[in-house]
Amino acid sequence: MKPDHQAQEILNKAKWRDFVLPADLNKVALQVLGIFFGSKASKKIYELKSGRGEEVRTREETVLAMIRERGKAERKEVMAQLKISDSTAGRLLDGMEKKGVITQVGQYKDAYYVAGAGKKDE
Repeated sequence: MKPDHQAQEILNKAKWRDFVLPADLNKVALQVLGIFFGSKASKKIYELKSGRGEEVRTREETVLAMIRERGKAERKEVMAQLKISDSTAGRLLDGMEKKGVITQVGQYKDAYYVAGAGKKDE
């Protein structure tokens, strides 16, 4: 038996002719994309309604105000001012640093943050 003939025979046995593709794949693709982007939009709306989106912005603004007043801010000062944990302060400061809003100077316990100087390469 030739390979092409074998493939045709397998397809016939599998009854592929009973399987029907949607007439308009573009419509299905758009529905899938709508679900995906709809969920992203729903998340953003939830964050704004629950105040989570605003809370992050407020925390960042508070950190920037601390830096403007004192010239710098340490993680423990941010923790005390915002009443947040060490790990939460770390995530907040790391996020701000990646955005280029602030820059870390020093390491470990001697580290402090100043107003930023561009985005950090990942």
